[in-house]
Amino acid sequence: KILNLSNMNTSKKVVSKIQPCGLVAVSKKGYTQKKLHIYDQGQKNSISGIRATIFGATGYIGQYVGQEIGAIGSQLIYPFRSQTKRPAWYTFDLKLTGDLGYSHLIPYFDFSKDEAIERAIADSNVVINLIGTNDGYNDNETHHHANVTLARKIAKIAKKKDVIRYIHFSAAGADPQSPSKFLRTKWLGEQVTRDEFPEATIMRPCTIYQGRLEDRMFKFHQWNNYLWLVDDGQAKRQPIHVSDVGKCVLNALKLEESAGQTYELGGPVVHSLHEIYEMTLAKAELIPKIVSVPFWFYHNIMNMMPHGDTFSLEHALYEKTDLVVGKDAKTCEDLYIKPASWAHNLKYNVKWYRPTHYGPQTLQDELK
Repeated sequence: KILNLSNMNTSKKVVSKIQPCGLVAVSKKGYTQKKLHIYDQGQKNSISGIRATIFGATGYIGQYVGQEIGAIGSQLIYPFRSQTKRPAWYTFDLKLTGDLGYSHLIPYFDFSKDEAIERAIADSNVVINLIGTNDGYNDNETHHHANVTLARKIAKIAKKKDVIRYIHFSAAGADPQSPSKFLRTKWLGEQVTRDEFPEATIMRPCTIYQGRLEDRMFKFHQWNNYLWLVDDGQAKRQPIHVSDVGKCVLNALKLEESAGQTYELGGPVVHSLHEIYEMTLAKAELIPKIVSVPFWFYHNIMNMMPHGDTFSLEHALYEKTDLVVGKDAKTCEDLYIKPASWAHNLKYNVKWYRPTHYGPQTLQDELK
């Protein structure tokens, strides 16, 4: 699925096979623009020409984005905050995304200091912002700080340091009129990013699966032996595999015309939340017990509770919103990626959640 630029035959103007150098100045549309040169024919121990600083990589998709970029021999820098005396366990996988000496961790990173951000991206030609909040927070201040304030600060410093390519991650459904604080602040984050770095590429992924979505689902089912869904889970989802998101990022860096564009990343099939939960539990050989909860009831109960990873008012608002690719939006296909469907990967995603934890015992079980 990864875009091979050297063998590609397309009418679109794309970056051809080049030498592993840094950057050159090319004339485009009447002004001079720096161009990223990428050598994508090598392995981890080669030199791709990319030196990327990835903020927010300790989140869900950071490892997969770094893995795709590091597989062609890129240098990766991961600034992150750590609350322990040594880097947390979820940063160990980041070290393996690049070859020996190619991935660098910066623990105890202070995002409040501009000097720290400047040092992190001083020699980088690519900056990727994955910072964001989850739907467990109800207060607007937390969402605004992560999705707007930090987004503006990083984009401004990246422009000041002459970064060639900047990729900002937003979310599908980002809208200024959304009842969800998360989606409202994600839309604001897009605007401030465009103001500070007009050539930024914005990614709007839909629901991402392979790990987090399934964990939440089965954790709740294990506690209660049933699942709650707001308004019977009629909200629409277009799930995309997390590795496909990483491939989209790599191809966006290779394609010069992706600069300044917004891409909405979603899978090939649209499902309702009810369908996703029912299919997943059935494939895991569990009885799908789903309880529909009216939104007004869920709203009143969650409004009196503190934030949490499984239950919150923000989670209820998020579950009530359709998260699908827009009709006229640029999609994965514009980045030459054909994403895998939810149903195609389902048997592998739920393999370890079955009552028999150790996977299928016979060939007949594997073929189910």
